[in-house]
Amino acid sequence: NYLVAGVPYKEINGRSKAGVVYVFRKNSSDDYQQVDRIILSNGKADDNFGYSVSINDDGSYIAIGSPGSSIGQ
Repeated sequence: NYLVAGVPYKEINGRSKAGVVYVFRKNSSDDYQQVDRIILSNGKADDNFGYSVSINDDGSYIAIGSPGSSIGQ
């Protein structure tokens, strides 16, 4: 019932290739509606947040890759 889409090359707040992830939920007419937009609050240019995404079967967990970011920086 959920779909997750990463857009790793999206410019966010003037930061080139910062990236964003969109979360969609299937509604009663079998269409998907956006229910969330996830960005890194401390994201930087070239983080490529959303380069890879995965969601578990019931939609309760999402894993998001960000190959250009560094932990602690």
